[in-house]
Amino acid sequence: MAMMQWYAINTRPHQEKQAEFHVRQFGLETFLPVLKEYRTIRRVPKTVVTPFFPGYFFAQFDIQEHYRAVS
Repeated sequence: MAMMQWYAINTRPHQEKQAEFHVRQFGLETFLPVLKEYRTIRRVPKTVVTPFFPGYFFAQFDIQEHYRAVS
């Protein structure tokens, strides 16, 4: 039986959500922690959701079996 471990997956800049969604389509468990920040953009206060670790998300999988899915 293969060992399921958590891995940090590096993504293209600002593509964390899309990459995480793509990997989740293979049935793998993923984790993308986000921060909710209040910022003023063009003098308008807005709520912005950003990744806690920009450029990364986490996935749990067997590297022998699913390496191609996340590479």
